[in-house]
Amino acid sequence: GAPVKNKPGHFVMTERKAHEAWAGLIGRKPRAAELLHILCAHMSHQNAVVVSQKTLAQLTGRSVETVKRAVRDLVAERWISVVKLNGPGTVNAYVVNDRVA
Repeated sequence: GAPVKNKPGHFVMTERKAHEAWAGLIGRKPRAAELLHILCAHMSHQNAVVVSQKTLAQLTGRSVETVKRAVRDLVAERWISVVKLNGPGTVNAYVVNDRVA
């Protein structure tokens, strides 16, 4: 078959209930909400982004420690899941819950 292209589309759709919950997340955990926006903006059609925490820190303008805390918050509240990839380093697949976007 043809190789899968991981080029993001032009639109991200959110479920209304998730969108309203996201507004609450902004107030409670602003760094986590910011990271969720970055992940949605860069996710593939499979709702995933394969990226290092260092790159996420650069994209958000935050420290790696701040990114780690934001990831923990997003995982704890089931906004995303993290798939550990084989190999060295901190490159993971961050999968946005499909009930969100």
